[in-house]
Amino acid sequence: MGILSKSTIDTWIIPHLTVGSRGFDPTVPIHEIIEAILHRLKTGCQWRELPTKQFFSDTILSWNTVFYHYNKWIGHPRPKQVAGLKFGSIF
Repeated sequence: MGILSKSTIDTWIIPHLTVGSRGFDPTVPIHEIIEAILHRLKTGCQWRELPTKQFFSDTILSWNTVFYHYNKWIGHPRPKQVAGLKFGSIF
């Protein structure tokens, strides 16, 4: 999509996300879910209006699934600050 590259997401964001013991494993690569979340945060669109078809290559997730991952990660204090940057300052 283009907000952040796959390598940037893999290097700077994914290592800081929590890995829970409950819940389900994602059926798509995690960087695609992060791209969808970053698109939503950057544009400010409603969750229901998230254009999910353009973010996922094999399996298309619903906005509910993207919101589930966002809600799971935002409750943990670590995603709020990644490598000294707050999410709002990435854009």
